Amino acid sequence: MEIIDNYDKYQKSYILDKRDFKILNAICDNARMSYSKIGKLTYISKDRVRERIKRLENEKFILSYIPLINYRVLGYSIYYIYLKINNLPEYFKDFVKHLIGKEEVISLTKIIGKYDLEIKLIIKRKEDLNKFIRSLKKDKSKIIKEIGILHSKSLDFFSMRMQSSYFKNKIANLRNYLQPIEIDNKDKKILNMLSKNARESFVEISKKINVKFDVVRYKIKNLIKNGVILGFFSRTNKHRLGLNSYILLLNLKKELDEKDISKLKNMLNIYYLERITGRWNFIIHFYARGNKGLVETLDTIRRTFNDSLLNLDLLILLERFKPIPF
Repeated sequence: MEIIDNYDKYQKSYILDKRDFKILNAICDNARMSYSKIGKLTYISKDRVRERIKRLENEKFILSYIPLINYRVLGYSIYYIYLKINNLPEYFKDFVKHLIGKEEVISLTKIIGKYDLEIKLIIKRKEDLNKFIRSLKKDKSKIIKEIGILHSKSLDFFSMRMQSSYFKNKIANLRNYLQPIEIDNKDKKILNMLSKNARESFVEISKKINVKFDVVRYKIKNLIKNGVILGFFSRTNKHRLGLNSYILLLNLKKELDEKDISKLKNMLNIYYLERITGRWNFIIHFYARGNKGLVETLDTIRRTFNDSLLNLDLLILLERFKPIPF
C-alpha cells in the first residue's frame, strides 16, 4: 500500500525560497511545461530549473503530475462513496489494499470528520455501482459502520490557483465536451502512462507502450482536442506549505446560480467545486492556514449561501492513497 501524502519525515528538511515558489507557480497548472519555458518565465536557467524541480519532488513539495480527465466524455459516471469505519485497525490496511486493487476506484483518501474514508469511482452502468456497494457490505461488514453515496452532476470549477490561460479556457468550456467518444487500446495505454507521470516525454511513453513516437504525439493531441484530457497539473503537498486541506459537503435549498459560483471562484483558497446528488448537493475543496483561516473561509461560505444553506459537513484530509486517474 503506497501513501503519497505521508510527510512526517519531511517537516523540517528543506525550506522553500522565492525561486522555488516561482517554479511552483509556473508548473502547477501546466505539468508538461518544459524546463526551458519554466526558465524563461522564472528567469532561472533550464538546468537550475531541472535541479530545483527534482529537489521539490524529493522533498515531497510536488507529489505527482497527473492529467485532469473528463470521464463523462468517455461514458463514465462519477460517484463518491464516504465510509464511516469501525475502530478495527488490524483490518484497515487490508481493506485499503482491497479497494486500491479495484480498477473502478480512481482515488482513495483517509479523512476525519463525519466519515473516515472517501472513495472516488468511475462507473459506466448503474448495476456496476450496485455491485460495488454490495461487495462492500458483504465482504467488509465488520469494518463499515455507515455509507454515504454521492453522484457527481457537473464540475463547476477546478483550479490550483496558478492557471495558464489554456487550462482556464478548457475548464470554462467543459460543457462543450459532453458527447461521448470512443477511444482505442493505444489511447488507454497512453492515458494510463500519463496518469502515472504526466511529465513523461512522448519518447519515453512510446518506448514503454511500444507505439511509434508520432502516433503517441498525435493521440495525445487528439485526446486534448476532443476534451478527454482537460489539462495537466502538479499535485502539491499542502501540509509541506503549512496548509490543511478540507472537503465541505453542503446541503442547499436551491441550485446555485452563476453569481454564487463566481463568488466562490473568487476565494483564492477554493480550488474545486462540484454539483452532486444524494445526501448533499454541493462539494467544495479548499485549503486554509490554521484555525483562523479555516473559520474565515467557513464564515465567507455561509454568508455566500445565506438562507439557502440547510447544513454542512466538514471533512479534513489526512492521507491520500496513490490516485490512479485512469
